[in-house]
Amino acid sequence: ERAFVAVFPAFLLLDWQICDVRVLLAAHHVVCLAGHACAVLLSAGFPWYFLGVCALELGSASCNLFCLYPSSPTLLALYEVAMSASNLAALVCAWRWVAALDGIDASVSRRRLCQAFGALLSLLLVAARQWETIKAHRHHSGALAP
Repeated sequence: ERAFVAVFPAFLLLDWQICDVRVLLAAHHVVCLAGHACAVLLSAGFPWYFLGVCALELGSASCNLFCLYPSSPTLLALYEVAMSASNLAALVCAWRWVAALDGIDASVSRRRLCQAFGALLSLLLVAARQWETIKAHRHHSGALAP
């Protein structure tokens, strides 16, 4: 758990050193860092947060694999299915994480603010990821048809 708490944001920050980080990816990383800080600081439901991040990373892995071989219809299909499944799994985990925050020792207004923040971040992130998947499908499905 401690390793993940340190390594996950380190890799996000490392991208700015080794990659050409464009606006959409930069926004993605900022959202991820904010969500990570919130989840770590609140600690309640951390296993749900961790599982949700793992699910999202599996979807990202399928995207990266397709980006390496964009002429493969099989990898396009894998990307579409894996990304959609990982997004759904992440939403379930976010819902469980938000529910777990009911157990934190904080005022009702502070707890609700944290829950709304986590839920909104998760929804925006998953919506953006799914939209990019749909755009990839529209762009590549005709070009990859036999």
